[in-house]
Amino acid sequence: MNTKIKLLAVLLGVQILLALGLGLSDWRSTTPTQARLVQGVLRDTIDTITLEGPDKEKIVLARKNGAWVLAQRGDFPADTHRVNAMLDRLLGLQTGTPVATTREARARFKVAETSFEKRISLASEGKPRVVVYLGTSPGLRQVHARVDDEDAIYAVHMASYDVPLRPSQWEDKTVLQFPEKEIAGVRLGEVHVRKESKTMSGQSAAVNATNASTVTVWHLEGDEDGQEVNATSVDKLITWLASIRFDEVFDTSSGQEDALEKPVVQFEIEGAHGQNRMYRLFHLPEQKTYVMTHSDRPEYFRLSTNTAEQLMEACEQETWVVDPAKPSHKTVPAGASPREKTT
Repeated sequence: MNTKIKLLAVLLGVQILLALGLGLSDWRSTTPTQARLVQGVLRDTIDTITLEGPDKEKIVLARKNGAWVLAQRGDFPADTHRVNAMLDRLLGLQTGTPVATTREARARFKVAETSFEKRISLASEGKPRVVVYLGTSPGLRQVHARVDDEDAIYAVHMASYDVPLRPSQWEDKTVLQFPEKEIAGVRLGEVHVRKESKTMSGQSAAVNATNASTVTVWHLEGDEDGQEVNATSVDKLITWLASIRFDEVFDTSSGQEDALEKPVVQFEIEGAHGQNRMYRLFHLPEQKTYVMTHSDRPEYFRLSTNTAEQLMEACEQETWVVDPAKPSHKTVPAGASPREKTT
């Protein structure tokens, strides 16, 4: 009797183990496998990206000499960081179980050849590599996606706004900048200042480094009256140039040619390696906006009112030159901090 009970217990245990094994197998078979939406495409092999929208919007980004440009804007520099980030996200998208696989579902999820929210075409050396359709959104930062020539439609972690269709959203907003370390001098009206090395003594020697005796200061060229540079005012402009970002490339076909002939601010930057650049700021009262140019590029760049006003304040010529007899102004190291300037 005891032997029979033990045998039945063993058989029951085997059945339980078999049931658990089959259940685990079924669970594994129904768990969605992760795979990349785009297979076999590396970011660095792509040199052309075409972005299209439902209303015939089209943007062509091309990689030339290692940098991305807007091909339809005369190869205007694109925001290379943003382009690469978009490519990384697209090529890294993971899929799960398809939400649909029929041709009829393509139009419903807006990932069809003739009905889509975004179409992204990647090419390399003139040869198409892959086309991805982005459609409706099932949730926050999610979008339905389908690869061309495939039936499966997936919900992937990407937002439609990751692929904007306005050229201004792909422009490199830093093209007006001039790095502070590369500036040797500035001409503003009749004022001409240049950087020069000067031997300092006492506490001022600690501005650049411990035990240093030579610092870089702003010097007023052609100084005949013993006047000096107010470095605080000059550095406002230098700081502005190091960080300026424009809003968008401005369309000059708006019929305000007269305003574009009379700059409200004009100055020239002398580069440390001879690369001088002339900047001009214009005010367009009819459009209540400001635009800027520099001599290295043909475009006009729209600036925000706040950014333009900061520039005009920095370029108040009368604040650049001071009487050395006044104790509140003196020659101080170029680029020194406000505390150092008042010490």
